[in-house]
Amino acid sequence: MAKAILEFSLPEEQDEFTLAKNGGKYYCILHGIQDIIREHNKHDLALEKCWELLVEEMSEFDMDEVS
Repeated sequence: MAKAILEFSLPEEQDEFTLAKNGGKYYCILHGIQDIIREHNKHDLALEKCWELLVEEMSEFDMDEVS
C-alpha cells in the first residue's frame, strides 16, 4: 500500500500545516455551499433565499476550529 507523509517545519510553516490538517473540514463546507448553489439553480430559488441558506451554512462552520 502506498503512503504519503507530509512534513512541516514548525513554527515556520504553521499556516501550511493548519491548512493541510483541516483540508477535510474545508472540503465539507465548500461542498455544502456548492449544494446550496446547485439547489438555487435547479429550483430557481429567490436569490435572497440562496444567500440566507449560505449565511446559515457558514454560521455552522466554526472558523476557530480550523485556524
